[in-house]
Amino acid sequence: MLSPAKINLTLHITGKRGDGFHLLDSLVAFTNYGDTVTLTPQSGFGFTVSGPYAGAFAPQDMVTTLDSRNLVVRAAHHLAQATGNPLDVAIHLNKNLPLGSGIGGGSSNAATTLAGLASLWDINDSHLLTAIAAELGSDVPVCMPPHRAAQMRGVGDVLVPLANPLPHLHLLLVNPNIPCPTPAVYRALHLDNYTAAIDLPAFTSSHDLVDFLARHTRNDMTAAAINIVPAIADVLTDLDRTSGCLLARMSGSGATCFGVFADKETVNTAALHLQTQHPAWWVMATETID
Repeated sequence: MLSPAKINLTLHITGKRGDGFHLLDSLVAFTNYGDTVTLTPQSGFGFTVSGPYAGAFAPQDMVTTLDSRNLVVRAAHHLAQATGNPLDVAIHLNKNLPLGSGIGGGSSNAATTLAGLASLWDINDSHLLTAIAAELGSDVPVCMPPHRAAQMRGVGDVLVPLANPLPHLHLLLVNPNIPCPTPAVYRALHLDNYTAAIDLPAFTSSHDLVDFLARHTRNDMTAAAINIVPAIADVLTDLDRTSGCLLARMSGSGATCFGVFADKETVNTAALHLQTQHPAWWVMATETID
């Protein structure tokens, strides 16, 4: 099952709760590129990882007990406990997305795991799945299939469906291959004012969408993330200077940034250019899921 990259096309900080959690307003879309999760029934529980970023997992990420810090493992345990199903399944994660990269890799993996196990165990309780998703992390609810673009508010617990489908976007994802831990970015946030939530208009074309994003939105976490990973500034600069880039912006808490391009040919040309210029960076041409 595809566990797609989550892209924060916008990310506004709208406030801060008394418990210290920041309130967000974010337009989220998903791409047709990501990790994959495979579930295989077996006796007992197992978790394995392969792929380009498998080596980035620490030993504590591979712990298969309930107290694991791995969201896939925790998602499986939580759903098994809530439904009384024996955890007799092998979960294999093919990790294509960089870790700690601001594109919801772990959250998307957990959401895909929940959906896959629900199908395997014939669970049709959407309220239960949503509750477990919210318990696992603020980005997990929006990452639940069917991976439709949505506006995410609150601490990720309020999802506002879009009145109209989001226009199709061709994206170039670029990461300097440096993890950018979300807690550190939040600690580095120094905002003078919070941003009011935005009511999105109906977009008739990708041009209208990009124009609106450029004129009326931003990512409020960019400056804080650059303080943690200065290379993000280089990625944004190089993306913005790449021929055909209509908009360059950071996703989530970084370090992945994205560029919007007009079509597949242009984005593929841009990907080849940046891969040549920066062979140590992770560069991926993709497009949004409609």
